Amino acid sequence: MEMIYRLHTENVGRKGIAEMVSKYFQGFTLIDATGYYKGKAERSLVIEIMAPVTMGHVVRFLGKLIAWKNGQECVLITCEKTRAEFVS
Repeated sequence: MEMIYRLHTENVGRKGIAEMVSKYFQGFTLIDATGYYKGKAERSLVIEIMAPVTMGHVVRFLGKLIAWKNGQECVLITCEKTRAEFVS
């Protein structure tokens, strides 16, 4: 079963985050956003990854690693079941 995982983090160290994620996933999307945490706006980055449900532990590991590298209290991870196909 395929899942869409989204990691919501501060938009800090974007290049390093992309390099980190690309070590584990061939494809992903980076989305610039404005997030709010504890009532304060911050530049945010949403990392969207489509992967099998069995890769959830890798996504959680990346979330912890990103939080540590960015000096954040936490990174929000959301996930939902999906069905997708490539067409040409």
